[in-house]
Amino acid sequence: MGIVVGSGYWKKRESLVERVITGTIETHQIKSTDYACYFCGDHVEGKTYLLIDENEKSVARYPLDESCYKNIALKVN
Repeated sequence: MGIVVGSGYWKKRESLVERVITGTIETHQIKSTDYACYFCGDHVEGKTYLLIDENEKSVARYPLDESCYKNIALKVN
């Protein structure tokens, strides 16, 4: 069984990509513990990039694996 993705997911994903590219979201590299990548759904092996989205109401954390994060970084260049 896979991840069921709704339209809200795609809007949030595109927003996160744009914010990583523009540098308007907090990003931390952490040691992987037990995360699934928010973008591809795979278990994160090795480095984990944690996107931290803070707003007035809450704090959301989106873990990414290294390959998904690097794919975003390629869009910058």
